Amino acid sequence: MHRVQEGINAYLEGDVNTAIKLLTGYISDNLPPQGQAYYYLGLAHCVIGKNTEAGGYFSKALELEPEKGMYHYKLALVYSDLMLFEQAIPHLLKTLEQNPQHVRARFVLGTIYFKTGNLEKAVEEFLSITRLSPDFAQGYYELGQTLFYMGDTDRACGALKKAAELAPENRLYYYRLAQIYSVSENGTEEMLSNFEKAYELGMDDLPFLCHYIIALKGAGKKGEAEAILAKAEEIYPTRPELSALKEVFNKP
Repeated sequence: MHRVQEGINAYLEGDVNTAIKLLTGYISDNLPPQGQAYYYLGLAHCVIGKNTEAGGYFSKALELEPEKGMYHYKLALVYSDLMLFEQAIPHLLKTLEQNPQHVRARFVLGTIYFKTGNLEKAVEEFLSITRLSPDFAQGYYELGQTLFYMGDTDRACGALKKAAELAPENRLYYYRLAQIYSVSENGTEEMLSNFEKAYELGMDDLPFLCHYIIALKGAGKKGEAEAILAKAEEIYPTRPELSALKEVFNKP
């Protein structure tokens, strides 16, 4: 067990290679198996980007200590990263069975439900997150995203506004609000306001700028649209998308 602790200490100190050597050696010597040894080997392999190997170690740790919620959670993260969503779900549910207030596990579960098209369950998880952790801006953001895809635009905007209120420096939240308002009836003013906030916060990737330019032109603000277009040409002088956008822009 002393050698296991040495391996754990090496991992905690950031010496991943030594940790792997010590823990692997301990297991290879056929000493009494320890779930912790396999668990920390899994963590170490995650650090070096070997998720498949990490998953194998977490699985072995669970064979030895099947009730360890953290082992279930880490294995679920590996499965999620590998896009093996159906394998991840039962481990997240086991984690939450043992600790219903595990916000990160609930968040990962919600995102998996969203990615696999189970929007109702995703909403349930994200709503739970906003109750458990009312200051967690990303929980409101994902709730808003999911509600929008379910067609509940009003509640989606409310959730995204809350996300922006909690994290006012996050330009993505304003951009997403602008996108939703762009397809909403009578949403022009809110759309432009949120585009402007995202732009002021430094959002300048080309898809955003193109969307903003088109929105301004559509709202009759040609002068402002031209100014953003000039800025886009300055940042992305060789991108063919801008030539196409200029053709659209110059049409009456």
